[in-house]
Amino acid sequence: MKKIRKLTSLLLVLVLSLALAVPAFAAARESSREYTTEAFVFDDKYNVHSSLYVGINTGSCRSCVWVQSRNNSSIPSDVSATANLYDRNGSVLAYKTSSGGSRDPFIYPTTNERGGSAPYASGGFVYSGRLYTPVEGRTVDGGYAYFASRMRSTLTENNSYPVNSHGETYGSAAVAEYVGDVPTLVSAVGLDNVNGYIRFADMQTESVEGTMIPLYDQEGNVIGSFEV
Repeated sequence: MKKIRKLTSLLLVLVLSLALAVPAFAAARESSREYTTEAFVFDDKYNVHSSLYVGINTGSCRSCVWVQSRNNSSIPSDVSATANLYDRNGSVLAYKTSSGGSRDPFIYPTTNERGGSAPYASGGFVYSGRLYTPVEGRTVDGGYAYFASRMRSTLTENNSYPVNSHGETYGSAAVAEYVGDVPTLVSAVGLDNVNGYIRFADMQTESVEGTMIPLYDQEGNVIGSFEV
């Protein structure tokens, strides 16, 4: 009888654990409208697309980048993706980076939600070793091309990112695909709504929620913090 009770208790714990393990974004999807880009093939092995989730009642937004193995094999640990949530100016409001390494044939980094009525946009990056590719995003009205074209006005005459006195590029990651590169300093909005930049190198690290990273000005001086 005692063994049966122990077994029953273990089964209950397992069921509760599985229930709690449901991804947080799943609940958000049920109460959100989803705006999704068409998938593209990355590194000949993965289907990738970006989604923007907009709360039906709240208007709050999340960004997600989906990476799915084309043969349903597990995603290796050297493959990762970053989801970015941009404001109307192409600055990062939130991001999330996730890596493979489990048995799952997919990864789906999803940002924390941001509220308000501003026209947000999704987007991000996918990496495999030293290879990375920008992931074009979506806006609510589908006008991502217009959104990105506005960001191009911040580029130089040669359609490159401007460079600071230390030789570091800075600007919006929303136009990385157009430029063909990612700026060293990515425009972002930090704590207390301070506008500045975060380092692209910091964004590539596996995200730990609540971590603080430095927020810089365009010369690389620390002016605040950005909460991951």
